[in-house]
Amino acid sequence: TEILLQLTSPTPWTMSHLPEQIYRAVERGLHRGTGWLLVGVLDGLEGYWVEDVVALARRLVPEALSAILAQLGVMRAQGTVHELDPLASPDAASLAATALAWAEGRIGAAPVVIAASGPPDRVAAIQAGLGGPGRAGALLEDAMARIAEGLVARGVRRMVIAGGETSGAVVTRLGVRRLRIGAEIDPGVPWTFATGDGPDMLLALKSGNFGAPDFFLKAFA
Repeated sequence: TEILLQLTSPTPWTMSHLPEQIYRAVERGLHRGTGWLLVGVLDGLEGYWVEDVVALARRLVPEALSAILAQLGVMRAQGTVHELDPLASPDAASLAATALAWAEGRIGAAPVVIAASGPPDRVAAIQAGLGGPGRAGALLEDAMARIAEGLVARGVRRMVIAGGETSGAVVTRLGVRRLRIGAEIDPGVPWTFATGDGPDMLLALKSGNFGAPDFFLKAFA
C-alpha cells in the first residue's frame, strides 16, 4: 500500500508560531539542560492550555534527547560523526561549509552523520552562548538545511533527518512537495520517496525519540 503525503505549505510550523505566553511557559519549564523542544502546530491551538503543553513537553524532550544521543553514540564508535560547534562559529553558512568540507571525502564510502545534538550541559551552554534557545535552534536548523542542500548538490540522494524542526527546515530548503511512504526502518520511521523542486531522493524524517540505538546503521544497511 502506498501513501502519498502532499506538502501543501512551504513554511513549516515552529516554536516561533506559538502565542507568546505559551512559548515563554515552555521556555521556562524546559530549556534548562534538557534539549530543544521540537513542536509541530497545525491549528486549533487556542484549545490547548499552557499547562498541558508544558506537561507534555517535559515528558517528551528528555526521551527524545536520550534516544538520539544513544544513536549518535553508536555512530561515534564508527568514527563517522561530525559535530557542529555553533559556539566557535555562530554562523550558519560557516557551519555548513565546515561540515561539507568534512563530508567531501567520505560521501559514498560509509554512512556519515552530521550532528548538532549533545548532552544537557552542552545544550545549555550553547543556548546561553547564543542568546537563548530560540536563536540557537534557528541557527542550527538553518545550518542543517544548508548542509542538506550542499549534500544534494554533491550527489547525495538518500538522507535521514532527525528532529521535527530540522526536518521541516530541510524539506523546505530542498523544495520537497510530496513524500511517498516506503519501507519501514524502525517502528514509525519509514523511508520516503521525496519529489519536488529538486532531484528525486529518499528521505527518512524522524522525531528524536524514534528508533533503536543502531537506527542509523540499519537505515543504510
